[in-house]
Amino acid sequence: MDDIFKVDHVYELNDIEECKFIGVFSSKKKAEDAVQQLINQPGFKEYPIESFQINKIKVDRVGWQEGFFSTDKRE
Repeated sequence: MDDIFKVDHVYELNDIEECKFIGVFSSKKKAEDAVQQLINQPGFKEYPIESFQINKIKVDRVGWQEGFFSTDKRE
């Protein structure tokens, strides 16, 4: 298996981005089926289907290999 599919439900509430991790699936079809299973459930149905995000992820790969920078101004 080279790829997995991660499903999140992302929406904005009071100017804050909320993200609910739904699950990880072995195929895009299974990820899409999970979305279909949830779109009419309480909470989820109040947001458009575009709030569900399906992302393909390569397994056995390191992300952020080149590091990152933050705009956080903590001292």
